Amino acid sequence: MTPNTLNCQYADLCSACPWIDIDPQVQAHEKIKMFQDQMEKAQISLPKFSQTNITFQKTAFDHFRDRLDFVIENGNIGLFSKKENRILDIETCPLLTEPLQNLYHEFRKIKWPIQKGSFRLRVSFSGKKGAWLDFSNLDIKKLIEEKNCLSQLLDLVDVVEIGQKRKVLLRTLKLNDPHFEYWTRTWVSGQPLSLLSSVGSFSQAGDLPNQILTKIIEQFIPDRVHRMLEFGSGTGNLTFPALGPLDVHQSNAQNPRQVVAVEYDPLACQALEQSAHRHGYNSETQKRLTVICGDFQRHHAFSSMNENFSFSDFDLVLVNPPRSGLMSFLDPLKETSKRPQYFIYMSCYLDSFTRDSVVLKDCGYSLDRVTLVDQFPHSPHFEIISLWKQ
Repeated sequence: MTPNTLNCQYADLCSACPWIDIDPQVQAHEKIKMFQDQMEKAQISLPKFSQTNITFQKTAFDHFRDRLDFVIENGNIGLFSKKENRILDIETCPLLTEPLQNLYHEFRKIKWPIQKGSFRLRVSFSGKKGAWLDFSNLDIKKLIEEKNCLSQLLDLVDVVEIGQKRKVLLRTLKLNDPHFEYWTRTWVSGQPLSLLSSVGSFSQAGDLPNQILTKIIEQFIPDRVHRMLEFGSGTGNLTFPALGPLDVHQSNAQNPRQVVAVEYDPLACQALEQSAHRHGYNSETQKRLTVICGDFQRHHAFSSMNENFSFSDFDLVLVNPPRSGLMSFLDPLKETSKRPQYFIYMSCYLDSFTRDSVVLKDCGYSLDRVTLVDQFPHSPHFEIISLWKQ
């Protein structure tokens, strides 16, 4: 290892950090080139590479992840091996924050009697600890009957969630309905704002990278924008920065920003609505956030869910889609000449971002600003935040 590379005992074995031996400056250069080459291939005109149009933003080198997704397989707990088709048993990971590493160390002491399953460990910004076990129903039944493993886990963490429905495990080893806690936070005008979610909800990799991401989103939204459509809102990580300060004296008192948020995950929709209510964005005197739940990749939100809306109702569209991209969500955009003036597209999947970029270009949008955020150091992945204009 050189002084500029990550010191990890599994560097030659673990598949999670394939660029671990590459100097960070070289990594940054390669990621910029990957993005530029992909845009050139798709015939997307890039803004001039400058301090204001395209930037590369570093986040953290190590010890920044406060969410861990690992796999249990035949007694091994870790990630896929680089050299073999199996799970590599990993005791430590230099990407984890110290509290998360300590929790993982204790989690590994439990002798899990299952053949294979995935799990998530999370330590919130306030120190709350959570675990999500995504095991088969048969394995969950066996663990409840066995009692010892789950009892040990309940002694380690504040909340245990089970399965895709994220049922909460009680001390009696009974399963209860999902429950939301403040597991993550976003930032609005530099101030932290707690977000309700489940342990199993999607979030960015860590608290520090997320602060950088949300600041960039705020900077990309033009002042003249007041009504926004958001695709893939999740639990509100980008929603609240887009809404801006709750205090109307800090925003536009006559015309405060409003967001219509569309999201696939029903639990995320519930959590987002509860956060909006608790923080005062939706109250008896104002409702700045509307949440619509449905599969908007395949069925456009307005044509199938709510005929009262159309793309032309918005100044800006903010999207943060899954790996597969926007898919059918963009179809109505192709069929109208009256479109939002701005599009902000955030993605860590370059291929789907490129496909959707071609659609945006064909609809008359041009790429105005881009920031590449290196929230996945030691790998070829990166976050793209882009502003498009009509």
